[in-house]
Amino acid sequence: MTAHPVPTLPVSSGFLHRLKRDEGGAIAVMVALLMSVLLGMLSLGVEYGSWYAARRQLQTAADAAALAAALERARGSADSVLPVAQREALRNGLAEALDEGAVEINIPPTLGAMAGNANAVEAILHDRRELLFASLFLDHDPVISARAVVSIANGGQACVLALAPQAAGAIKGRGTADVEMKGCLLAANSVSSTAIDLSGNVSVNAKSLWTAGGMSQSGSVNVTLAEPPTTRGAVLADPYAGVQVGAVPACTFQNEVKVNKDKELEPGVYCGGLSISGKAEVTLKPGTYYIVDGDLTISGGTITGDYDKTTDGVTFVLTTRGTQGNNIGTVRINGNTSIDLRAPSDPGAPFRGLLFYQDRRAPVSGRNVFNGTAEMSLQGAMYFPVQDIDWAGNNASAAAGCIQVVARTVTFTGTAALGADHCGDRGERPIRMGMTRLSE
Repeated sequence: MTAHPVPTLPVSSGFLHRLKRDEGGAIAVMVALLMSVLLGMLSLGVEYGSWYAARRQLQTAADAAALAAALERARGSADSVLPVAQREALRNGLAEALDEGAVEINIPPTLGAMAGNANAVEAILHDRRELLFASLFLDHDPVISARAVVSIANGGQACVLALAPQAAGAIKGRGTADVEMKGCLLAANSVSSTAIDLSGNVSVNAKSLWTAGGMSQSGSVNVTLAEPPTTRGAVLADPYAGVQVGAVPACTFQNEVKVNKDKELEPGVYCGGLSISGKAEVTLKPGTYYIVDGDLTISGGTITGDYDKTTDGVTFVLTTRGTQGNNIGTVRINGNTSIDLRAPSDPGAPFRGLLFYQDRRAPVSGRNVFNGTAEMSLQGAMYFPVQDIDWAGNNASAAAGCIQVVARTVTFTGTAALGADHCGDRGERPIRMGMTRLSE
């Protein structure tokens, strides 16, 4: 048997060389690793970019929070500064689920150029971001922060404030009204486009006008202002919102008291109302005059206060002994009347700084009229939060250092000379316009 040799395949030296250098599997692994790194870096870049966008939005929220807090501080509402700032921060981009301490308000600021300035407000916002791809590199969620500082400047004081939130003509000038209010502002909280409405042969001389809405002028209106008016401004706080009637004492008089001759009146509870008429010379002893379920009507005579101390004064409180306010009366001053009265300034007085105070339960339909050719020297606040005031005829209070008119609406059809030069001297609560500016 013949042995046959085992056949062999021809192998070239080039094939062996290529086989020796074949690294295709390693390259594939390296490419896969590089692609993973590149995709991770790209994803991380996108995530960092989202943090940057969130930081810009958070700065907008911080600016809004600081401005809102500053305006609230300027209104004197210290207790609501933080809640208002939180609300505006949420509206402008802060995460909806607030962590404790997410909104920090400092008055005065603790950092920066305005640190220690009592007329500035600092808002610092913190927003926690949930990790995505960055969790591969970071152990905890990052916190983005933004800071804003707003300075507050005194824009002046108002001596007239109309509280109606939506009324057209919340402040009106009609006929031949002559309103002299140098040094103070007329302010209306109404958002109506005609919140301040002047028409006819009206003349207004004031520091400025301020409204949350707009203004309207028609006819031969002459307006002289020391500073430009403000429209679409902030709603101003009711300066006497915290003053309450409290418990009304028992009736001193069971029925309406009518005075038509010289008389000295004592403070007390006038159930049924108080009426002064004719040419009577009436002296009022200092204290609180409760006008219960009736009107205060003055249609003649001379009414003056009899004071022993500089802190003495009088307050007329229109209220009711019932649970409903339907019988709460109004004030009507008519005819040829001369009045010289001031509010109490004693810190212990229940209605310090208030000359007239009407219970908030009064019917909205009521109107309080200061009419005729009355000569009035008044100092203090006239507060009718849910009713209207008509300032008609030739009424002036030029001799008064401060008289405030705070009512639902105010209409001028005659001469009014009001001032705010000494508001606060007798405990009046100034109605300040807070002008704010973003400083940092």
